[in-house]
Amino acid sequence: MKKAAKILALALAAVMVISVFAACGGSGDGGKKDILAGTWSQKDETNGNWSWTFDGKGNCQFKGDYYSGEGTYALDEAAGTVTVTKVWDEEKVFNYTLNGTTLELKNAYQTFNLTKEA
Repeated sequence: MKKAAKILALALAAVMVISVFAACGGSGDGGKKDILAGTWSQKDETNGNWSWTFDGKGNCQFKGDYYSGEGTYALDEAAGTVTVTKVWDEEKVFNYTLNGTTLELKNAYQTFNLTKEA
């Protein structure tokens, strides 16, 4: 009887270890992406056409009529800001407003009124 209890305890411990590794597997974050994930665009005859692509995990790409670049971003949902680095020479912090399929990125010098692409 004692031998059966030990075997059962060992089997349960093995199942728990396997469950822990399975829960931690994959991309490390369960594939979760942030709220900016996707491609957002602005069509504006006055200010130009712009496109932002956020991978949902900290990398972004910016394309415009006159400039394009790749970089990283950090989203602070509590503060309502997104900090973009490496796209331009200097880091830029935008306040953002997200309303369904519309996203506004705004700082003292720039405003992007973007619509999420399907």
